[in-house]
Amino acid sequence: MVPPGSKRATSRAAREDRREAILDAALALFEHIGFQDISMSLLAERTGVAKGTLYLYFPTKEAVFLALYERAMAHWFVTMSNELETLPANDHRRLAAAMVEAVEAQPRLPALASLLHTVLERNIPFEEALEFKRRLLEASEALAAAIEKHLDFLDTGDGLGLLTRVHTLLIGSWQAASPAPIARRVLDEPGMEALRIDFSEEFENLLLLMLEGWRRSEGA
Repeated sequence: MVPPGSKRATSRAAREDRREAILDAALALFEHIGFQDISMSLLAERTGVAKGTLYLYFPTKEAVFLALYERAMAHWFVTMSNELETLPANDHRRLAAAMVEAVEAQPRLPALASLLHTVLERNIPFEEALEFKRRLLEASEALAAAIEKHLDFLDTGDGLGLLTRVHTLLIGSWQAASPAPIARRVLDEPGMEALRIDFSEEFENLLLLMLEGWRRSEGA
């Protein structure tokens, strides 16, 4: 006898599997051709679903990539929460390094984050944007509280502001380290070494400057 509700559960599981397959296909396309050249038609073709079926899962291309960003951020939050359980208390240098390593474990996160404010949030309905921000805030608050316990120079409520600044530094570092093709060719020329920016190195240096400045301002 089939247990009550099992067909519905199977349907939910199949729907989630298809949603993940769509996101995986979008991420693969993003890695190869970038955001601008991806269309919903191409994504449907790569996923192996009808275009109408794709729209049942995501109403716009921006919604697809917003989900990709949220998935990558969720992995970052989990990784950081696990890292905080093993890091020495009040070691802001180790914390900065762990933040960078957690980003490196999600290599498309910086590029997705750089699209968030300028592209992804410009073509989604208010209700969807509100729910997205609420989920992001909830996840941020949980990690922020853990960071406040980890660094004694942070006051209650500082952790959320710190994570907001971390995200800002993430975007800025990635954009500075990802010049346009012509600019990249220029930077490859002899004598341009001083202008080349390594993303991970720049991101970690900025994190350290922020954390050290915060620590000193609190007299820790």
